[in-house]
Amino acid sequence: MFGWLNNSNRKIFFSDHFAFSQTALDQTICEAARFQADQGDLVFLLAHFPETFERIQNMLESHEVDYGIATEPIDWAANLVLIRSKLSKISLSLTESFQHALITTEPQSNRELKLSIIVVERHPLISMDESLKAFVRKIPFHVKLGYYLAFDQPVVDYAVEKGLRLLMKQFGMTNHSLVTSELISRRIRRKLKIYQRTHLNCVPADSPQEWYELNGR
Repeated sequence: MFGWLNNSNRKIFFSDHFAFSQTALDQTICEAARFQADQGDLVFLLAHFPETFERIQNMLESHEVDYGIATEPIDWAANLVLIRSKLSKISLSLTESFQHALITTEPQSNRELKLSIIVVERHPLISMDESLKAFVRKIPFHVKLGYYLAFDQPVVDYAVEKGLRLLMKQFGMTNHSLVTSELISRRIRRKLKIYQRTHLNCVPADSPQEWYELNGR
């Protein structure tokens, strides 16, 4: 899962990972971030909403994870020493701030630099996650990106009906499992595409719950 191909500009988009609850997911997020940092990667934890950002920050502190908050734009095409000097091994950021980073037209060769991105929620508008992936494709070195999601997160709860969750239990998923399922991922993408087509003028929000309150389900 964590192997690298020789192409220094390789992008790897992992399948979504699902847990039944956010509580069950939190420990896994911390373990995944620590593991990737121990492998020498720069790790980013990304949230779409400010309230999620604050919740993940509290979670990292309660699990005693050594992390930093990325607040300044990073020139991803700068040299390796400069990039590492500006970032902690594990950084927390909002997706919007992360995409304010710079990519210069003449990138340095950063063959030794590897970036792991853990996205901790889906946005109700699928275009927000698609724009994140499009930005990641422009970063001029190794990048791995994966979503760590829970069925009780508001966006996943909206997109994945109870019958499908029951089916996952019948397939052997437990409250402590972390699984990948293309069936669930396809369902989420399909529901969010439909949602975006019918919600054209949305009001910004600080949390997924507030988003649905302001813009409807």
